[in-house]
Amino acid sequence: MGLQTEVDFLRNDANDDYHEEFANMVTFDHAILGKLSGYCEFFSSVSTEHGAGWVGTVDVGLEYLVTENVQLDCGCNVGVTHAADDVNPFAGITVRF
Repeated sequence: MGLQTEVDFLRNDANDDYHEEFANMVTFDHAILGKLSGYCEFFSSVSTEHGAGWVGTVDVGLEYLVTENVQLDCGCNVGVTHAADDVNPFAGITVRF
């Protein structure tokens, strides 16, 4: 289980001021087979910008550890609030330096 919280200070849509965004997530990760693992998480983002809605997603994915410092990732984030994208599939690579 992993927990993360953060505060971001971002330019607003009009590009004339800043606002805060508060992001939180809880993640559960589990080994599946060998170097393959999977995860499930809940992500939440709340913005202080006027008119911004609460973004909440349920995310699932797979991770494959190619080497100690290289990992392949794929998954899908599914929006559970009106402000979130409905579906956001992704694939990527993580490299640790």
